Amino acid sequence: MNTSEITNIISDDCRPFEAIWNARNGISDTIFYSNIVINGILAIPTFVSNLILIIAIWSCNSMRTPSNIIICSLACSDIGVGLLAQPLAVAKTVIEAKASSSFDSFCSIHKRSRVSSVYFCVVSFVCFTAVSLDKYLMVLLHLRYHELVTTRRVIMFLLIVWALAALCILFELCCSSVITMVLFIGAIVCFIVTLTSYVWVYRTVRRHQKAIHDQLHAVATESRDKSLYMTRVRKNTMSMILVYVWFVICYLPFVVVTVVGAVWSGNESAIQSALLCTGTVIFLNSFVNPFLFYWRIKDFRVSMHIIDEEVKFVSVKTAPYVPVIPRPSSSDDKNITVFHRALQANSIC
Repeated sequence: MNTSEITNIISDDCRPFEAIWNARNGISDTIFYSNIVINGILAIPTFVSNLILIIAIWSCNSMRTPSNIIICSLACSDIGVGLLAQPLAVAKTVIEAKASSSFDSFCSIHKRSRVSSVYFCVVSFVCFTAVSLDKYLMVLLHLRYHELVTTRRVIMFLLIVWALAALCILFELCCSSVITMVLFIGAIVCFIVTLTSYVWVYRTVRRHQKAIHDQLHAVATESRDKSLYMTRVRKNTMSMILVYVWFVICYLPFVVVTVVGAVWSGNESAIQSALLCTGTVIFLNSFVNPFLFYWRIKDFRVSMHIIDEEVKFVSVKTAPYVPVIPRPSSSDDKNITVFHRALQANSIC
């Protein structure tokens, strides 16, 4: 393969981005630099907050449940956003904003930014769907849930999800339009499955709680245990519904703008400006997720408190021992000499 053929292949790969490049002149500097600043500031906190969430899960044996393993996978995808997707998005936007930038450099960084963003978004969509199905199975199977839904099986499922997402990205580099349509249909399916699962779980739990309340006086102990279980499932489900609503709120504007841009051949600069801003909102979702988990789920708060106490204990344990030496009175010359020798021996002064 000669040089001209390689150049043609590269130019073919970059051709879909020509419209974005040409529309950059119509985007205001305020939009460019505000997105650069927001993504640049939030990248590190996004990485750190999600890393702390993963540590909170893995530091306590009782926290390593199938449900929390899925949340851990979601946090891993959010870490990828803070570690790769946001820095690449900042670099892409900087190149777009600079008038002296070349199209080749923009194409190169844009492809990397697109691949990383799409990859972690696909994983997030599937993880949220898996969380809803986990709640569905928790209510449906009840006592058999822990027998069938094990940590090992969930980890294997999540590894397959990450691998399939990577495979989709590889195909996306070859046939972008086909994979984009497949991912769009897959996102709709995930949304429908998630919504259906949560509605079913919520209605079923409410029906069970009502039935248990009616039977409470007949079979006190058994009914009370089942009522507590259903109450715990209901609270956990409501917390995850809140997180999912925030997820939809962040993604919906980008989806709407993408659909409008596909069917409307109007002001391309306005479309690209909207895509730039709504893409930043998607990244904001990864930053807020850990705080929603800390706020809504008590187990995470307890785990973080335990970690904080352990860190304080280790800090105190590893601190150098400093003996408390009574300061003698100025009239006692002998005690003053002993006092100064003790200070020198323990390197206090």
